[in-house]
Amino acid sequence: MPSRTSLGGSKGSGTLSAVYAALFVAPGFYLPFFPVFLVSLGFSPEAIGIAIGIPMGVRLLANPVAGILSDRWGRPRRFLAVLGLGAASAFVLMAILPGTAAVLLLVALATLFWGPAFPLTDAFGVRLARERGVDYGRARLWGSVAFIGANVALGVALEVLPPASIVWLIAVSLVLFAVSVQMLPRLKPPAGATAAAPPKVSAKVVLAVFAAALVQSS
Repeated sequence: MPSRTSLGGSKGSGTLSAVYAALFVAPGFYLPFFPVFLVSLGFSPEAIGIAIGIPMGVRLLANPVAGILSDRWGRPRRFLAVLGLGAASAFVLMAILPGTAAVLLLVALATLFWGPAFPLTDAFGVRLARERGVDYGRARLWGSVAFIGANVALGVALEVLPPASIVWLIAVSLVLFAVSVQMLPRLKPPAGATAAAPPKVSAKVVLAVFAAALVQSS
């Protein structure tokens, strides 16, 4: 008979897979097709470049700050749901307020919520793997599958759908993420987490991050 831990791990793996699928459908729509939406609004090539570049800068601030806030709140599932719903709201507003300045501001707002959702979901998934025996690697794989599927599906669908449907579909996927993340198993806060000293960062880690940044920028 399977143990309670193995049953919990199996159930948690399926839920985490759904979370990753919902989370990665959104960039599957966004990365290839968001410029198509911007073109439909009459954006110039320069404005499109600014819109695509804004998230890179916003994430530098948003991701570490969101990590600190999530740790202090101590409710990671609820925090992730807030991030998903906040980003979804910003994308909906892009369809309602299609002016250039408004969309650029909303891109920044969406990134404030959306950017941190990826590393914080990974952090939660790794904890589930360690504490509940969840198969993190297999669950994460479904994020990649969903990303590719979203690329292909929306590419075909845009033959008949209007460009505005792109931001609506992104918003729907983020709402599904917010809903599915609430179904993940609860985790107890680490003992003594509030009193713990900040971890020291190894020089090797800094070098690895710097190298990864060079790869991304190139």
